[in-house]
Amino acid sequence: MANCLALWRAIWSGWASRRRGGKACRPRRLRRALLKQYRQLTYQELAFHLEDSASFRAFARLPWSWSPQKSVLQHTISAIRPQTWEQINRALLAGARQAKLEDGAVMRLDSTVTSALMHEPSDSSLLWDAVRVMVRLLKRADALSAGTGLAWRDHCRAAKKRARKIQFTRGRPNRVQLYRELIAITRATLAYLDQASERLATPPSAYRAVARSGPSLSAAGRTHHRTE
Repeated sequence: MANCLALWRAIWSGWASRRRGGKACRPRRLRRALLKQYRQLTYQELAFHLEDSASFRAFARLPWSWSPQKSVLQHTISAIRPQTWEQINRALLAGARQAKLEDGAVMRLDSTVTSALMHEPSDSSLLWDAVRVMVRLLKRADALSAGTGLAWRDHCRAAKKRARKIQFTRGRPNRVQLYRELIAITRATLAYLDQASERLATPPSAYRAVARSGPSLSAAGRTHHRTE
């Protein structure tokens, strides 16, 4: 609790100076919020400690004849505005800099993992997804080519086959060749997509002028779409 008191003094001394001349502050509400954040408590746990612990009650400045319920704590603490939390964090950081404890150059964020309707992102599945998405883009490029034609092959089946084999193959040495083939398929599809991007970036009039200059270029401009 001594650390929490020192933290409160650092926050309140800096935050109250910024609030002079503004709306009235509510230190009791901020004290309860500080207890919750500092101890990483739920509202139910905070309500229990405020009723059970004399040090918690003394820090929160609660009268001995009253203990807030979790619904009251949730209502009052959630009413603290984001701007107020920002001012509190700035005051806390200023105190830490003054005490030479933290300079604020590095920030750490905590996140919570939840279940989602997504498959586990393994290397083979990500490569297969990349091939599948690139083939979808190539089909759209075919529709936008306006008759100029794009030469590419659909490697979705081959990529899916290798990805499934990698998933059910035991032993790292046995998966090396499959990974090499899957990576080669991905690179080939990426090369098709780069060519399609360059073709779509070229104006149709300029491409037709280049195609008339030689029969080989004209033949290369035909659409070749095969599926493996």
